[in-house]
Amino acid sequence: MGRLCAAAVLVSIVLVIGARIDGLRINSVLGPILGLLMLLLGEPVYLSLYIVIASLLTGVLCGYAWGYYLAPPVLAVVFSLPGPAGTDTLQFLATLISAVWIARRIPEKHLKHFAHLVPGTQASQRQAKGGHDEHLKQVLGEKSINTSPF
Repeated sequence: MGRLCAAAVLVSIVLVIGARIDGLRINSVLGPILGLLMLLLGEPVYLSLYIVIASLLTGVLCGYAWGYYLAPPVLAVVFSLPGPAGTDTLQFLATLISAVWIARRIPEKHLKHFAHLVPGTQASQRQAKGGHDEHLKQVLGEKSINTSPF
C-alpha cells in the first residue's frame, strides 16, 4: 500500500496543478495519459480508473473552491475502489486529501509562469497571439529585443 499511496499522491498533486492551470482542457488529456502510464508500470487497474475519474472530475469542479477537495479524494475514490470501505481505503482517502492540500499551497504566480510553457493553455495561446518578443520584453524588462541574426 505504501508504493500505491506514493503514486496516488504524486498523481493527485499533478492533477490538481493541471486543473489550476487550465481546468478541464488540461486534465482531459493528462488523466488518461497518467492512467495508461500507471497500467504500463504494473499498478492495479482501480488506480488507473481512479486517475481518469479524478482528472475529469477535478477539471469539471475546479471552478469551485471546494471542488479540489471533493473531486479527487471523495468522488473518485467512491467511483473507483471496491467496497466496503476498510482502513486501507480510509488511509488512501486521507492521503489524497493531504495531496490536494499540498497542491493548493503552490502560489498562483508560479502556476501562471508554468501555464505559459504548457502548449494549449489559454495563457500559452495569448502569448502566441501577442508574440513571444513582447512577452520576453515584459519578462526581462528590456526596452527592445533585437531578433535579427546580424
